[in-house]
Amino acid sequence: GNRQARAAYDAGMRIVSLVVATLLVGCSTSYMPQSRGRISVVMEGGMYAYARDGESYRHGFLGTGLQRAVRGNARAEHAAREYHDRQRDGLLFMLGGLVCSSVAFGYAIKDYDSTDNKPPAALWVSVGCLLAGLAVGPAWVASAEPFRWDAINLFNDTPMLPGAPGYGAISGRKRITLRPD
Repeated sequence: GNRQARAAYDAGMRIVSLVVATLLVGCSTSYMPQSRGRISVVMEGGMYAYARDGESYRHGFLGTGLQRAVRGNARAEHAAREYHDRQRDGLLFMLGGLVCSSVAFGYAIKDYDSTDNKPPAALWVSVGCLLAGLAVGPAWVASAEPFRWDAINLFNDTPMLPGAPGYGAISGRKRITLRPD
């Protein structure tokens, strides 16, 4: 009985360890895109990073790496700032809902003895804060995602000026025609 349970547990842990190790190794790469003047999204150490002109910018807390990667392009900077701000505001809303719920729950426990075994009003406030924080906060964080891609696409779609970092092969374009000169 006990020996079989231990053997089954050990086998299960080996499988879990193998799956975790595979995921960690699979979410990393050493490839660095070489497109000059463009931003590419890459995985670095299992996390998003932004590659630009041979440099890598880790995503960072609330997308600060994206802000650094698009620096120099006003429209892309605006979208990256909106991405960061929406993530920040959603996180703050979730934390605010959690704090409000915890405080109200504390008051509900304190008031429970004096309410003749009826749920105190503070309990309903606690539930409301928790539900609001868990509904609105994550939704606001999720609403940031399109701005991440907008920042990258705005940066990549802006034509480079001659002499700008990353300006290279496209600068010497020849006009190709079907008529011989």
